[in-house]
Amino acid sequence: MVDKSVFKRAGLLMALAGGGLLATGAVAQAYPPLEPAVSVDDPTPDPSGPVIATVTGCQPGETVEFELVDSTDTDTCVEVNGAGFAQVAVADGTATGDLEAPASPGTYQGTAELLTTEATLPFQIVVEAGVTPPPTPTTPVTLPSTGGESGQMVPLAVGLLAAGAGLLAVASFRRRHAEA
Repeated sequence: MVDKSVFKRAGLLMALAGGGLLATGAVAQAYPPLEPAVSVDDPTPDPSGPVIATVTGCQPGETVEFELVDSTDTDTCVEVNGAGFAQVAVADGTATGDLEAPASPGTYQGTAELLTTEATLPFQIVVEAGVTPPPTPTTPVTLPSTGGESGQMVPLAVGLLAAGAGLLAVASFRRRHAEA
């Protein structure tokens, strides 16, 4: 017979070794660090519509100033890394600017200026003329006939239900008289 305490000790040692490996794991990073880049959520917004510009690859804590014609916003670059047990500092942060597109159609240039590294990142949007929605129909919409008419099925269902009730009555009548 095998001593169960041996299995308990082996399991405890494996749990401690696995926990030690997980606790010392670091978040994977790209080397060299990413160059700062800017992108917009919608490069063709509607007139006066929202434009969200995002800078990636900036240093955490760095201030980023966004500008698009008359619209400006400022954000601080925050660290973005994986969720693990041990966190390490990475030079890969993100900053977001909420801007407003100009009211008139055209092509516009914007910038995201990183104040610590003194980098200026350009971006471009094309404001398109507002699209008029199609007119709403004035005639009422009716559902198409799919063949699901219940007018013929109701009498058939009632007849089958009556036949089932009749068979149940006959069976119970026979059972009572057979026992007597």
